Amino acid sequence: MKKKFARAETITADEVSHLETLVMRFEESEKAWQRMTAPIDDADPWAQVEEHMLERRDGDSDRRWKFFSK
Repeated sequence: MKKKFARAETITADEVSHLETLVMRFEESEKAWQRMTAPIDDADPWAQVEEHMLERRDGDSDRRWKFFSK
């Protein structure tokens, strides 16, 4: 039993360029996602600022609620 293979379609240079652009976008997106979901590094100064802001916000939550509810 012989199999017949259809000839592969050829793609243009514009299509190749478009596909390369898509690949680069997906790679950049994946790297950004990995950075966003990476464990927090304690040496990162922005992580320390974020923790400080969260602690400050939690301490003032009751006071803010009373102020805005009036």
